[in-house]
Amino acid sequence: MPTRRLSWRDAWPTLQVGLALVACGLWYATGGAVWYRVTSVGLWPALLVVAMWPLQRLARGRWERLQGVHLWLGIFLLTAVVSTVVAYNRPVAVAKLGTVIGAAGLALALSHQRTRRQIYLSLAPLGLGLAALALYSLAGSDWDAQALKYPALAEAGRSLTGWIAWTPGHRITPNVAGSMLAALLPYGVALAGLAPSRWLGMRQPGPQAAIRGCWALAVALGVSALILTGSRGAWGGSLAMVAGWALWRWLGRLAPPGPAGYRRRLIGFGLMALAGGLAVVLGGYLVLVLTLPGAAALANRIDLITRSLSLAQDYAYTGVGLGQFPIPYSVYTLLIHVGYIVNPHNTLVGILVEQGVLGMAALILLWVSALRAFVRTRAHASPGLGIVLEASVASLMTMVVHGMVDSGLYGSRGLLIMLVPVGVIIACARHVESETAAAEGERSPEASRTRDRTAVPILAGLAVILLVLVATAGRPHTAWLANRGALEQTRQELALYDPERFAELSLDDARLRADLAEAERLLAAAARHPGHPSAPRRLAAIYLSRSQYPDALAVLKASWDAGSRDSTTRLLYGDALIAAGDPAGAAATVKGIRWAAERIEGQASSRYVPRGEWAQVAYAYEAVARLNGTGEADLGRINEARQRAGLAPLEALP
Repeated sequence: MPTRRLSWRDAWPTLQVGLALVACGLWYATGGAVWYRVTSVGLWPALLVVAMWPLQRLARGRWERLQGVHLWLGIFLLTAVVSTVVAYNRPVAVAKLGTVIGAAGLALALSHQRTRRQIYLSLAPLGLGLAALALYSLAGSDWDAQALKYPALAEAGRSLTGWIAWTPGHRITPNVAGSMLAALLPYGVALAGLAPSRWLGMRQPGPQAAIRGCWALAVALGVSALILTGSRGAWGGSLAMVAGWALWRWLGRLAPPGPAGYRRRLIGFGLMALAGGLAVVLGGYLVLVLTLPGAAALANRIDLITRSLSLAQDYAYTGVGLGQFPIPYSVYTLLIHVGYIVNPHNTLVGILVEQGVLGMAALILLWVSALRAFVRTRAHASPGLGIVLEASVASLMTMVVHGMVDSGLYGSRGLLIMLVPVGVIIACARHVESETAAAEGERSPEASRTRDRTAVPILAGLAVILLVLVATAGRPHTAWLANRGALEQTRQELALYDPERFAELSLDDARLRADLAEAERLLAAAARHPGHPSAPRRLAAIYLSRSQYPDALAVLKASWDAGSRDSTTRLLYGDALIAAGDPAGAAATVKGIRWAAERIEGQASSRYVPRGEWAQVAYAYEAVARLNGTGEADLGRINEARQRAGLAPLEALP
């Protein structure tokens, strides 16, 4: 390949990647937000990201022309900023916002690479990161904990890593390590397949075999570390990636050359991918129906995602706030007083909960834009650029598939690499278009692009509107009122309530002390339309904490009659029925919900007994007895509570 003299402008895009990597390194090394602890360096590394714009101006001699990918990335960033502003725990949200900005900055820096040399130099840190992460993960793995899950893997890990000295410090959890390794592995494969002398413009081949051998070693380390993480989600995502990549290459050999053959290749891949997805769904259904091994874990994961969607409905437009999932999920969805889980184990659902429907839509459209660029340019790409494009799609496929069952990247500092495939695809697509335009003698790369841009914004807009309507249950204005009311309630209540000190100040007491006038006003306005379940749930929870039991029953009865049957509505309606003296109806309402009996038991001891509401205590005990089938055993305490309440004793449960 002929080489050209390097210009000072050629250094600026590479410097942009360097600045973005430094910013990401600062945000990663300082810890970000883990559970409720905050150790972030703050947002000042964003200055390194902002510096990319003048560097891009210097590199190209003009400002960059904005495209659809910039719009979706901007909306994704904007929703992250909004969810930081509305968060009840601002320091945690700011810490996670840094990782979002870092991810966006790295993607932009990668997309600004214009030459093969620049693209190769930007891929090299990804390959080095793969090797470093693999070694760090192996050195820091807790093999004793791993032995409880996979004894053979733990023993193999001890044997392989016995020579590595480990200094106690930051330990990457297996799921997070697996997510990051699986996302970076395709780039290691691509680097091992590229000829450095051609990509770097060397006049002499140099130690080409040695360089490619080093990348192959990085891949081997990455695969070994990935296997030893024991992350089934990462394994599944990687297997899907390998199968998809192999299928794409196989179809490429079968398809005839030319546009018609490329269309056949795309259609064939799409149909087979769809068939594979349907097979997975059918297999999961059979596992549940036939109670095969793994049925309980799958059912729990589906229940977690379903309940998380219920929480997302409360904050449809703004999200609950970056990094704010754990406590609101426990308090407002599970209706328990302590943290239960850190994320919903689904990437898109996690974004929907934390950043709202617009944040999720922006990420989906960002992915679609990248895939569209791949489809548009892959047929015209040289073999080397084709490998990089395919590696990026493979990385994206891994993230999407693994993201269906876990939130390893978005729920951790691994978020910093979540947008890498988008940036690399855009850079390679632009380079392909430049080469195509030069070969065809056109004035600019834009001239070689397909002319279907007019329909794209229209389709994207319709997709966003559809997602908003689905997320708001077809009532966008009601959802907006409910969103504002839920945010106000969350900020007021959780500013007082500390789940680690619930014995000192219970959630009910915090709710009684909080100034909820504005939240009640907004929620009451939204609850006038009971077809949207969010506001009735929130308003009823406030009424129940205040012992306004008739008001709670009225709100929930209207929501129930309107068709609301989510688990949170059922639990709250059960509480209202217990308070109204209908334990049989309460037991029937909550039957089948996990921990329903234990939760009612807790309500009796933490709410009714301290307030001396002995009638409600008796009804709660009766509901528990009906759920557990322990009527005779519980009859004594039921009658004791009834006696304190001045009610006639029961001979037996009716």
